[in-house]
Amino acid sequence: MSLFASITKKPLTAHLSFTPGLGAYALEECNSIILNPWIPEKKNTAEPQLILHPEKIIVRKVSLQALLGLLTRSYSLRDIYVLLAEKLGDKDFVLDPEIRDLIRKEGGYNLVVQIRQSPRWTEQSARNHLTKIIGRDPSQKLNELKPRFLLEIFNNHAKLYLALRDKPLYQRGFRSPLSKSAPLSEDIAAILLNQMIQRFFQNQGKGQNKNSIQNFDPKSKIRFVLPFSGTGTLAFEFYLIMNSIAPENLNSLESKHINIWKGNDPYLFLRKKSKASILENLNIIMECYDLETDAVDNSNSNLESFAERIQELRSDILVNSQTNKSKPNANSTLHSKTDRSAFWSFEEGNFFERKIDAGEGETIFLPLNPPYGLRMQKKEENTNFYTRIAEKLIEIEKKNAGNPIFGFLLCPDSETHFLACKVIKPKYKIETVHFSQGNLSLRALFFSRPI
Repeated sequence: MSLFASITKKPLTAHLSFTPGLGAYALEECNSIILNPWIPEKKNTAEPQLILHPEKIIVRKVSLQALLGLLTRSYSLRDIYVLLAEKLGDKDFVLDPEIRDLIRKEGGYNLVVQIRQSPRWTEQSARNHLTKIIGRDPSQKLNELKPRFLLEIFNNHAKLYLALRDKPLYQRGFRSPLSKSAPLSEDIAAILLNQMIQRFFQNQGKGQNKNSIQNFDPKSKIRFVLPFSGTGTLAFEFYLIMNSIAPENLNSLESKHINIWKGNDPYLFLRKKSKASILENLNIIMECYDLETDAVDNSNSNLESFAERIQELRSDILVNSQTNKSKPNANSTLHSKTDRSAFWSFEEGNFFERKIDAGEGETIFLPLNPPYGLRMQKKEENTNFYTRIAEKLIEIEKKNAGNPIFGFLLCPDSETHFLACKVIKPKYKIETVHFSQGNLSLRALFFSRPI
């Protein structure tokens, strides 16, 4: 029996992880996908139960094809795990032989251990226990492309999960690190950008319909302005969202990352369906800049990698679609630097000196993630810096009186958040979302000025 057949024998329990503080948005996306499946469930199948916890969503009575639907459609999840076995007290895990076959075939496995309120267990003793069950030590290099397991222990109850992918979902694979930067995680960027875009749709009278992007008027003019561009994460995620490109589509079927679902018919169908949802002719100008030369160079390098993947994806769509009559424009191909520079650029620039002058009928999207280093400076410098940002937003509002403006400002503490709110509240509608990245507690101050 194959691993796929073994896992699909019965309804599953799944562990969906997300960034702390953003669970409500992750849950909304998961509900939208699971309750609107692209592959209908069998008759008399129980509806999955989604239970929200502080850092995870537990899904009970869910099918593997529904989880593969999340894999091929989600922007906001960090990881998707399937429960393989659980044990109470001194009992051992009972693993299907297909799991051992998978580990043997892939030459090993990676393991993450999470222990809470269980003094009898340490990470090392948990690893030793699983080694005894499986008959092989886990890899010491978590970046190796191996099947990934999560061993979760609470009190005397242990659960063993298998990740659907051998790398986390938020690792899109086109971004290289920048030594001076602590970049925003891709899943966080996607959630914040989606919330910014949903505020635009609410202003358009389209509500919070997750399919609003599919109904987006291609004649609408968008000016996406990204000061403090860093590694470019917010720009790349915005492009994916506005063109309805699910991140999973950036992974080639020939990639090692696909592993156990590579030849699986439901997975291949869902990939094809996801590709069919990709949009073409959105009229978007991407204006991205940063003060640091190395940040600009890094972003342009990342853009080359990103553009190559998008071009491969769209070429594959054109080759395999018999009904696709549209012709890719510069926004869709991205492969030519000349074409690309007409609508998307990363360059050096100072937010406080640079003008933002939107054209007639353009909507401005303005996400602001000020440089991490400035968050760590002296308190007086930090508060002054955020006050200047807020004052610049007032200037932008004044100079673009006929253009809708939607954006957010990431604030590292309550004082910078309070100062920014105080300055912009007279001119913008504001709302705050709290979340964590690493050990840093952040506030996303959303601001909007509809017309």
